[in-house]
Amino acid sequence: MAPTKAARGYDNHHYNHSPQNAVPVQSHRRNSSSSCSIFDPMLLTSCKKAHSGPIWCMEFSSDGKFLATGGQDKQILVWEIIGKNVKSECILDNDDSSGSEGGSVATTGDEGRSSSLGCDIQLLSASPVLIFDDHDADIIDISWSRTNFLLSASLDKTARLYHPSKPHCLQIFRHSDMVTSVHFHPNNDDYLVTGGFDRKVRIWSIKTGEVKDWTQVPDIVSVMRFTPRGDFVVCGLIHGQVIFLSAEGLRYYTQMACKNRRVSHKDGKKVTGLEFMSGTGDDDDHVYESDTDVESVKSRSTTRSSYSRSSADANKPHVVKRDGGRKTRKGWFNWSFGAEDDAEGNDSSYTESDLESISDSDVSSSLAPSRVSSRQRSRGNHDRDVLHPEKMLVTTNDSRLRLYGLNDYCMVRKFKGLDNSSMQISAHFSESGKYIICGSEDGNVYIWDTHSKGRSISIQMGGLKYDKNNICVWFQAAEDMDDEPGIVTNAIFAPLCATVEALHSHDITRNHVFEQLNHDMSSVIIVTGDYNGNIKVFVQKLCLDKIAHKPHFSGLTHSF
Repeated sequence: MAPTKAARGYDNHHYNHSPQNAVPVQSHRRNSSSSCSIFDPMLLTSCKKAHSGPIWCMEFSSDGKFLATGGQDKQILVWEIIGKNVKSECILDNDDSSGSEGGSVATTGDEGRSSSLGCDIQLLSASPVLIFDDHDADIIDISWSRTNFLLSASLDKTARLYHPSKPHCLQIFRHSDMVTSVHFHPNNDDYLVTGGFDRKVRIWSIKTGEVKDWTQVPDIVSVMRFTPRGDFVVCGLIHGQVIFLSAEGLRYYTQMACKNRRVSHKDGKKVTGLEFMSGTGDDDDHVYESDTDVESVKSRSTTRSSYSRSSADANKPHVVKRDGGRKTRKGWFNWSFGAEDDAEGNDSSYTESDLESISDSDVSSSLAPSRVSSRQRSRGNHDRDVLHPEKMLVTTNDSRLRLYGLNDYCMVRKFKGLDNSSMQISAHFSESGKYIICGSEDGNVYIWDTHSKGRSISIQMGGLKYDKNNICVWFQAAEDMDDEPGIVTNAIFAPLCATVEALHSHDITRNHVFEQLNHDMSSVIIVTGDYNGNIKVFVQKLCLDKIAHKPHFSGLTHSF
C-alpha cells in the first residue's frame, strides 16, 4: 500500500537530511544492541523560559492533563496539556514546519539541511494556566492526588494544598523546620505525608487539618513516598538510609542502607529520589543485592516497636545539633543551619465550602491506609514478608541508581553513568516500566533500559549477587549560561495520554492509531527542567519516522 502524501513529503525532505533541531544521542557502548537506540536522535520541539531560577521539582498530574513545576523563585506554575495544531515556541532557527504539499513536516534550508522537524507537536500550553506564589522560600517537592489536588513542600516550613479549579491556597500545613518532601496517599486523597529537617514524619488529614500520626526518624528526611499499595511510607535520609514505616501508625518495619562497599563512601550519600514500578515479569533477574546493609534483612526479624506519639506532640520542636552543609551550588541542598523555631501549629486559609465546591468525591474517606498484618511481619517467613510485585528505584548523591525488589528488599540492579553529587535529582520510570530517565549535573539526560543486564557482581557472603548496569544513552539538554551551571535538575517521560494528545497535533499523526507501530509510546516525549529555569520538550525522531511510513490507521489506542 502506497504511503500517504504527508508521508511522501516527510520522506523526501526528512529522511535524507538532518533536522536543525535534532539532538544527537550518545551511547556508553558503541556496539551495544540496547533498545535505548530508539532515542537517537531526539528532536527539541519546545523551549520555554518558565522560572527565574532553578526548577527543583516537576510532575504530571495523574490524569495527564496538567504539569506542575516549582523552583527557587518560590512559584508553582501549572501548565495545561494541549493537543492543538498551533505554532511552537521552539527556540530554533528557521522553525517553519508548515511544509508544502500534503502537509509535510519538514522543509529544506539554504545549505540542503532540513529545517526544524516536529515543532508543531504541542505538549504544554504557551503559558501557565495557574501561578501560585504563596510560598516565601524555595519549593522543593510537589505531589498530585488522584483527583488533581496539588501539594507543595517548601523551605519556608510549610506544605500547601491547591487545586487547579481554585486560584488560591486551600490549606497550609505548618512545621517546625523546613519541609523537603510531600506525597498523597495513593488510595485516599484525605491523607498526605510530610517530612523534612525536623526529622519527623507526619501523616495529615485534609478534612481535619490535623496530624493523624507522626514518628521520629534518625536523620533529616530528604525524600519520602507512599508505596503504590499505600501500606508503607518510605523515607530516604541524608546519609543513604531508606526506612520503611507502616502507613497505619507509622510503626518501624525495616530499613536498608544505599551505599557503596568502597571505604570512601562508607557513610552513604543523600537519598534524592524514590520511584516505584509494577512488576515487569523479569523475575529471573531478581537476585540478592550486595552493598545494601545486611542489617536490612536482619532488622525484619527484630521487634517492630512503634515510634509513634500522640498528634498533640507532633509539632513540638526537636532540637538537633547540626554541622554546616558543604557549599557547592546555590540551592536548598546547601543546608545552612540556624536556630530551630518553635512550631506554629497548623493554619488554614480556606473555607469548608472551597473543598466541597470542587467535588464531594475529591476528598474521600472511604479508604484508609491499609494495616500491615501480623503475618506480613512474621519472623522467618519464607515469602520474605510482604509479597510485593513492585520494584523501587532509589537515587542517591553518589551518582548511582539502585533498583530494589519489594518482596525481599534486596537490590536487583545498579545503574551508573550520570553525575549527581550534590543536587536533588531524581530518576523516573517510563509508564511502561521499560526505561529509566534521570537528569544530571553535567547537563545531560541519561536513559537506561530496565531489561538490559550488565555484568553480574558476586559477593562473598552467601553467594549474593546483583547486576551492575552502565549501559546507557544520553543527550545534552542544558548549557552553561551567564555563570550559571548547565544542570538538568528534572527529566521525566510524558505520560501516555499526554503523548497521544501531543502527537495528534502533528500534521502526519492526525487520526492515526499507534498500536500498529510496535513502539513504546510512553517513552516518546521527554520533558526536562534545568538550573536556568528552562522547560524543554524532546520527541523521538524514530517514532515520527514510523508514523510517516505507516500507510493507513483507524481508531485510537496504544501499545507498549
